[in-house]
Amino acid sequence: MADAENGGMCNTPPEEKTEETAEITEGTIRAARVTELLEKMVNRMLHNLRGSSEELQRKKREIGEALLMFVSQFVDIEMENQAQEELNHLNPLTNVLNKKGAERIFELLKIEQMRKTDEGWLVIVRLDLDNFKKVNDSRGGHALGDRVLKAVAKKLRETDILVHFSGDEFGLILPNVKPYGTKDGKSLSLDDTIKNVLTRVVRRIEEVNEDLLKETPELKDIMVTASVGYKSLAPKDLKNTAFEVGDSLADKAAGFSKTLKGTGLPGAQRIVGFDENKDEILKNLGETEASLAAARFAGQISRAAQEAKSCLPTDAQKELDKKIEEIKELIEQNFKPSN
Repeated sequence: MADAENGGMCNTPPEEKTEETAEITEGTIRAARVTELLEKMVNRMLHNLRGSSEELQRKKREIGEALLMFVSQFVDIEMENQAQEELNHLNPLTNVLNKKGAERIFELLKIEQMRKTDEGWLVIVRLDLDNFKKVNDSRGGHALGDRVLKAVAKKLRETDILVHFSGDEFGLILPNVKPYGTKDGKSLSLDDTIKNVLTRVVRRIEEVNEDLLKETPELKDIMVTASVGYKSLAPKDLKNTAFEVGDSLADKAAGFSKTLKGTGLPGAQRIVGFDENKDEILKNLGETEASLAAARFAGQISRAAQEAKSCLPTDAQKELDKKIEEIKELIEQNFKPSN
């Protein structure tokens, strides 16, 4: 895993490579591959031949010249197929791993972590952007929405393994996670360690607001943050766990985090682990089942209310917000558990 204290690895983002550098790298790889195949094929053909060193060298040159065009064309096709395969594993908008790519990386990480006895936990994370629909519904429209998604991806590239599923749904794969100690010598639990890392991730996402606001005034009243859920997998559980299963559980935890958004809690305070006790979460956050029920109500009507507000004058919008708050208070005051 990336250094938990620093929140991520420092890889150079692909978009920072120049076209010239990319061409040099591709040409070097191609030439090395052609040379490798020629050497193998020629040496195989000469393996049983007898003769002087000079004769064998002449034969080697002749065979190499005869095979050069074939091998060159073969390598071209091979590299094209490999490039296409890589594209199939990337989200076309943000150029980071898609779900298919995440599944592939996850399987490789499983093999590596199961091979060692001192490995930490493998953590699958879901990051659902909050208020992204408001961005798309703003004057900037979907073009601004795409800019936000690209900006989020750029911010998070250095945070372990980033996944962009679709729309406003991102994810992370955190390998080899181990509890670490704080500067004052205290030892953190696994969940606290994960939450420390993910808190910094949420703050990076929120930095996008500051970056884009300088040139995009329509974001002034929109705060893009994230509802975060995760599923941690012990080394002993990896063999029988597919990425899709772990991701589904992380997504459910993110759904609970999104419900908590209706209580007014910021994204960094509602990072939820799938295996955490929900009653304990509410207690630690100072929330209740009543406030959660009110939050669910707010979440269920938020889209309809947003659409209605776009057709109303400012005073009426404020009145609608006031009524929604009154209903939330009514739910909390009269809440009765269903069981």
